[in-house]
Amino acid sequence: METLTPKAPQQTDAGHPRRTWLIAIIVVVVAGIAIGAWAIIEANQSDDLAAATDFADTWVEAWLTSDGDAAAALFTEDAVFEMTHSEAMMEGRDDIGALVAGWGQWIAEMQHGEVTKVDDGVFVFPVEAAGQGQAWVEDMTITFEGDLVSYAISDNYRRID
Repeated sequence: METLTPKAPQQTDAGHPRRTWLIAIIVVVVAGIAIGAWAIIEANQSDDLAAATDFADTWVEAWLTSDGDAAAALFTEDAVFEMTHSEAMMEGRDDIGALVAGWGQWIAEMQHGEVTKVDDGVFVFPVEAAGQGQAWVEDMTITFEGDLVSYAISDNYRRID
């Protein structure tokens, strides 16, 4: 009777260990690139959100101080600001600045809530304000063109007093 002795596996490709290392290096490089791209995207989104929050802070401060110039400086030259509750539409920095300078004196209190991203370059935040015996809340949606806002809409106005 013949005894079977296990044979050691034969390596059929002498380059196999090198190929395994090459594949491992490629996987690590691709993963590094993917993680780097993700980090850049996250950083840009954080920067965008910071810019939108800065806009909201400055916007509220401009209204509270009737500073039309500060408000106008947030917008592009040909920006549009629409207020749906009054059906008013301001076109251009001068109109937006005049609105804030004229109406801001009637605002006794104003604050904004959390700024959230809706889409690339588009953000929304609630604004709560009071003046002349009334209190209200509305949603402000802004669209950036570069570093400035090209379109803003005050929408979903609701009295809260």
